[in-house]
Amino acid sequence: MSYDYSGDDNYEEFLTFIESNTRVHVCWYYSDYVPELCTRNEIKQLLNLGNVEFDMAQHAKHVELIDQQLIALLRTDDKLLDDDVKKYYPKDHFWWYYGLPHAIHLLDR
Repeated sequence: MSYDYSGDDNYEEFLTFIESNTRVHVCWYYSDYVPELCTRNEIKQLLNLGNVEFDMAQHAKHVELIDQQLIALLRTDDKLLDDDVKKYYPKDHFWWYYGLPHAIHLLDR
């Protein structure tokens, strides 16, 4: 079940939904979710840099399997990055900046 707060008058209904649903994790601040995005960036960099000295294929395959599971949980959300920054994070290489898990609600954007 997904519920997106659109800023309308249904704020009380939204609060009731998130408080009563144990599968919903609310990040009240954008900064609560950003560290997770940075962690995924670090994984990408480690795999790329590791390929210079080591065979990272096995690790890359494992990360790809986990990524596919995460992608299946995401709903489209292109508001995580400011428009002027998106050119540095193309969607095909940094897909995690263009979606949020259904259970994550960011209320301060």
